[in-house]
Amino acid sequence: MAGEPFKPNIYPILYWALAYGVIAGLLLFLLLLLSRFITLVWFPVFLVGLVWGGYRNYQKQKRIWSTQSGVPLTPKSPIEEFREAVSDVVDASREMVADHRAEDAEIAAAEADALAYDEQALAEEEAAATPTTPTPDQETRDRPTP
Repeated sequence: MAGEPFKPNIYPILYWALAYGVIAGLLLFLLLLLSRFITLVWFPVFLVGLVWGGYRNYQKQKRIWSTQSGVPLTPKSPIEEFREAVSDVVDASREMVADHRAEDAEIAAAEADALAYDEQALAEEEAAATPTTPTPDQETRDRPTP
């Protein structure tokens, strides 16, 4: 036995390499699934974050308004507070839409006035540009027949 060369047991290295390969493959497969269905995974998280962030911003704005206007805030249950927040947002949205409609109507009226003025100016220019000398057809028509 002294003359035989050293032969290490390579099977544990092979098993560990195989295990690492399987783990890496599973992680890559999981990454593939996440990349394909990222919308399904993150949309609920995004939606909850959007609602929660909007609600926190609403509470902050309401506290500032309360301190500026001197109206005391009464503590309410979260459901009542959320309903009031939705009602306030709906009212503000309706008011904003009404303001935009009024602005759009003013803009449309101004554009119509400008267009009418442009058409009138164009008609006046055309009237001024028409020749005053009679055309040959007008001369023969205006001459009495013998």
